[in-house]
Amino acid sequence: MFAVYITDSKNQEEMLIAAREKAMESDKLKMAFLADMSHEIRTLYAITGFSRLLETTGDDEKMAKYVESNNRLLLQLIDAVFDIAQMD
Repeated sequence: MFAVYITDSKNQEEMLIAAREKAMESDKLKMAFLADMSHEIRTLYAITGFSRLLETTGDDEKMAKYVESNNRLLLQLIDAVFDIAQMD
């Protein structure tokens, strides 16, 4: 009877260790994803900034509207990435 309790305890311990390792691996993957996204978001912000500069210095009204539209799309993309990153 005593051996059964030890066996059950060991099985539960192994399951907990496996679950902990899986959670730690998941956390590492999430952190790597966020680091990559952070870099990409900085790049998108730079593109948006240069686009706004182009928008204000350009003479072509059609180009200015195109740049403004694309800036909005980039910012929406950034917001979507942040929303995804906040999910658990």
